[in-house]
Amino acid sequence: MENNFFARLENYTNSKYFAWVVAAIFFSAGLALIFIANGTCDDGDSIMHYQFARWAVVHHELFFDHWAKPFYVLVASPFAQFGIPGIKIFNLLVSSITVVITYNIASNLNIKHKGLVAVMMVMAPGLITHSLSGLTEPLFALVLSVSILLYLRNYIWHALVVVSFLPFVRSEGLIICGVFAFMLIIEKQWKLLPLLLLGHVVYSFAGYPIHGKLLWVFTRIPYAHLSSVYGKGPWSHFFVALLNLIGVPLYVFLVAGLLAGIFNVVKSGMSKIVLRKWILVYGCFLAYFTAHVIFWKFGIFNSFGLVRVLVAVLPIMAILQLEGLNAFADLFKTSLLQRWVLNVFTLAIIAFPFIPFNSSWHYQHDFCLNVSQLSDKQATDYIKENFKDYKKAQYYYDANYISILMDIDYFDTTTSRRVWEAYEHPPRGEAFLLWDNWYSAVDYKMGYDVPANNPRFKLVKKCTLYDKWKYEKTTALFTTN
Repeated sequence: MENNFFARLENYTNSKYFAWVVAAIFFSAGLALIFIANGTCDDGDSIMHYQFARWAVVHHELFFDHWAKPFYVLVASPFAQFGIPGIKIFNLLVSSITVVITYNIASNLNIKHKGLVAVMMVMAPGLITHSLSGLTEPLFALVLSVSILLYLRNYIWHALVVVSFLPFVRSEGLIICGVFAFMLIIEKQWKLLPLLLLGHVVYSFAGYPIHGKLLWVFTRIPYAHLSSVYGKGPWSHFFVALLNLIGVPLYVFLVAGLLAGIFNVVKSGMSKIVLRKWILVYGCFLAYFTAHVIFWKFGIFNSFGLVRVLVAVLPIMAILQLEGLNAFADLFKTSLLQRWVLNVFTLAIIAFPFIPFNSSWHYQHDFCLNVSQLSDKQATDYIKENFKDYKKAQYYYDANYISILMDIDYFDTTTSRRVWEAYEHPPRGEAFLLWDNWYSAVDYKMGYDVPANNPRFKLVKKCTLYDKWKYEKTTALFTTN
C-alpha cells in the first residue's frame, strides 16, 4: 500500500503538469506580494533598470544603453509602462517560465525525479525576492535556460542565436557564450561559431545611429576595466554569500551534486549526453561562479560582490541540486528507503524558507521598502504636504527612488538633476534638493556640507532612520532660499 502511494506520488511529480502547477503557485504567490508589499528588492539597480525600461519610449537612446542592457530594456519596456508593479510582473512571469524550462532541461538530461527541480527552484529564498524587482538576473536565467534546452534538443543553431543576445541582458553573457563556443569546438561544429556573434552584429547596426560607431557594443561596456570603485574582498565571499541566496538544504545538495557529477563521470565514462550536461550545466555554472569569485577577489570589472548576480544561474544550480539529492537517495539500497529520503529532504527544502534563519524569508526585510527608501519617502511626503506647486519644481537628487516617489522622468534634465549639478545648473525657480548619505555621499562623493553651504538652498527637513544593523540612513531636504 505504501509502495503504491509513493509510486503514484512519483508519477505525478514527474509529469510535465507538475512543473506547471509549481510555476503557477509561484506566480500566484508573487502576484499577491506585488499588491500587499511595496518592496523593490533593492533601491539601486532594481530602480535604475526599471527607469531605463520605463522611459526608453520617450528617450529612444535608452534602448541602446550598455549599462541598462539593451535586450532587457527592449523586452521589459512594455511592462514598465505600468509602473513598478508592471516591471515586477514582468520578472515574476519570466521566473515562472524559467521554472518550467528548467524542468524540461532535467527531463532531456534523463535525471531521476525531475519534477523536484521545479520545487528546488521556487524554494530557493532568493528567487522570489529578486523576481519582485527591476533587476536583469531573472531574464538572464530564462535566456540561459532556453539556450541550454534548445541545444540539448539538437536545435543547435537556434540555441546559438538565442545565447548570442545574452550579453545584452547581462555582461556575463560573454562568459556563457565562451562556454557554448567550447561546446561547439568539442563537438567539432566549427562552422556554427559565427552565430555566437549575431547579437553583437544586430546591436552594432541597430545602435549605430545613436552611438555613431559600430563597435559601440564593445567600447561602451561599462565594466571593461581592471578596477572597481567598490573595492575587493576575500576568496570565500561568494561561497559564504551563496548560502543566503539558496538556503542550507539547497546549498548542501549543490555541493553534493558537483561531487556526484565528478564521481559519475569517473565511474561510468563520458557519453554524449553526459558531455553536454557537463559543459552546458556544470560548465556554465562553474565558469560564471568562478568568474565572480575572481572579479571580487581582485576588484576588477567593477564587481561589487553582490550575491544577487547568482540568481542568473539558479536554473542550472537547481539541476545540480537535484543531482545531489538523487545521490543522497542512492546511498540507500531499497526503493522504499530511497523514496522516504526523497520525501523527507523535499519537505526540508520546502520548510526551510519559513523557519527563522538568516537565509530564510523575512517579510519586512525581503518584500517591503528598506530604510533608505522609507527616509526618501518621508522627505517626499513632506514636499507633497507642504508645497502646493511641487509638480512644477526642479529636483536635485541622487537616490533614484525619489523619481518614483515624485513621478519624475529621471532622464529629463529640465526637472531631474543630480545634487552636484546644483552649482553648475542652478535652479531658475522653485527647486528641491534631496541629499542622502549613501548615493550622494558615497556614489557621488558629495558630503552634507555641499548642499548645506550652497547659498541658493536652505534646509527644511532632515529624515533619519536606522536599519536592523543600526546603520543610519538620512535624507536631507533643502528648498530654494
